Amino acid sequence: MARLPKAIKEQLPPALSNKRQFYRKDAPPEIVDLCWSTFIDALRPLYEAEKLGVIVFQYPKWVFPGGDTFDYFEQVRDRLGPYRAAVEFRNEKWMDAANQERTLAQLGDLDFSYICVDEPQGFQSSVPPVAAATNELGFVRFHGRNYEMWEARTKTSSERFDHYYRPGEMDEWVPKIAALAEETEAVHLILNTNNFDQGPSNARLLQERLTAADVPVAAWTPEEPAPPADPQQGRLL
Repeated sequence: MARLPKAIKEQLPPALSNKRQFYRKDAPPEIVDLCWSTFIDALRPLYEAEKLGVIVFQYPKWVFPGGDTFDYFEQVRDRLGPYRAAVEFRNEKWMDAANQERTLAQLGDLDFSYICVDEPQGFQSSVPPVAAATNELGFVRFHGRNYEMWEARTKTSSERFDHYYRPGEMDEWVPKIAALAEETEAVHLILNTNNFDQGPSNARLLQERLTAADVPVAAWTPEEPAPPADPQQGRLL
């Protein structure tokens, strides 16, 4: 509730205005519409300046595959208009044997990028490290392999994603990333390990392992614009 803009708070019905938090299903349609329009309008300057890449939608482990969820994805697609989206799951069922094909097909039909993940395995929230592309943009997020803290209550996200990757762990992804680059126009590789210098340190290691395997990597400094994707050869961004 505290994060809602003042204009939206002022429109809330009394039943919701005094709550610390509430869910989408509890909000009147006009409030849901207002939240979406506020969000879309806030991103418009970035989009018009051609600096908006993709909007990441990360769904928690209590979101399961099913007809209602897929219907909701279609609503998201309609709401986004020209904006691109990428979807990450935190429930293993999305990519199990029974649901993987449908999940990827549905995301492809909606032109949503599937976010491949590297993360601790063995939990309900552990999505298997499947490398798959559902449109022209491949996407991989590296969350580290901190098994002890993955589902623990932590004060900060840096405790959960506290992990320095070893070369062998990165090497597991090199052929997968190479395959994604062949299938797509670009691949975004995101290091979500954010304790100490783990982000840049792990990114440098990944770049080194990819370069050693002759996988093309497009490098640039933060001050420079990202190089355009080469449609003839997958580029890693």
